[in-house]
Amino acid sequence: LKRLDVDVLSKRPDLVILMVGTNDMLNSRKFVSYEDYKSNINQMVKRIMNNSSQVLLMSPPTVDSLYLYNRHNKTLFVDTPNEKLQKASQIVEEIAKENNIYFLDINSAFKDKSLPLHNQDDYIINEKNSNKKDGVHLTALGYRFIAEKVYQHLKENDVLHKYSSII
Repeated sequence: LKRLDVDVLSKRPDLVILMVGTNDMLNSRKFVSYEDYKSNINQMVKRIMNNSSQVLLMSPPTVDSLYLYNRHNKTLFVDTPNEKLQKASQIVEEIAKENNIYFLDINSAFKDKSLPLHNQDDYIINEKNSNKKDGVHLTALGYRFIAEKVYQHLKENDVLHKYSSII
């Protein structure tokens, strides 16, 4: 919300692609409630649309909880990290439907690939692929996977030719 005006709206984009929620849901030092998460996204969507821009909302990807629990106390989680991200995904999808805007379910796309696979996949940073116990941030391949899904979604919805400025 704080960065929306300067980083996005000031650029006058035709389409804004928005994927938020991982830090809101999983960083135990700044947990955001589901209600506040929904309110924040609704505010962003309204401000973007009031700026005459279209919106593509994306759900956050899955994470490797084993690594996450190394950095954040497991007992602070009422829902598991991926349960929280699934609920966030449902909220994002609901907001997209309510506002008649595009929605791309990245969370399900990661689940469909059985991601993450603890210390086995090449999409989410782990000891095998990066020598780091991360489990949340994506590798270049993970970002490429999302980029391909976005491109495919925009192509399937016949909107690539509509928007010249995309953020």
